[in-house]
Amino acid sequence: MRRLPDSDELKDIVRNAIIGDYWPPYLQDEDEIEAHIHSTVDKLKNCGLLDVDADFNSYGSGFASYVHVFCTKANRAATKRSGETDWINGITVYLGRLVPFAAFGTEERTRHARGGSAGFLDPSSLETTPDDSWNTELKTILETINAAGYTVLPKSDYCRELPIRMNWETNFGTDTYFDAIFYWYD
Repeated sequence: MRRLPDSDELKDIVRNAIIGDYWPPYLQDEDEIEAHIHSTVDKLKNCGLLDVDADFNSYGSGFASYVHVFCTKANRAATKRSGETDWINGITVYLGRLVPFAAFGTEERTRHARGGSAGFLDPSSLETTPDDSWNTELKTILETINAAGYTVLPKSDYCRELPIRMNWETNFGTDTYFDAIFYWYD
């Protein structure tokens, strides 16, 4: 298991710097890591159990230190229709761009004729699934991302308060390891 970043590494992470000691030697620059993330997402898409939607564009603006990957059951099995709106349950995975850490938790999305909505993970939603019927899908997700070299730290590690005070532009603002590793800004 990988260790949590130390104070100097945290400072580098919040400056959008890749922490090379965490990545394998063949993944040492932004393009290689991005290709690796695409490959990992493709493996999730090809497993047969999941429909997968990944946002590689940092939510359309700014920078995200991770790729947001929404996984729902294949064939709309986790989609419920209410009126004109689809309610879609799933598991979101954050795949780190700067360190090979991942996190997961429940997300519910909506889709309708005018658009839809999506959510974000936060420390309180980590390690959750929509219900117990997701055990097979979660096992597949975790096996796939672990095989790709990602470490899913326990929620207790992600929720630890940072050892130093840092100022960085982020939309979460929790002063936890989770926020320092998985952040985005406009």
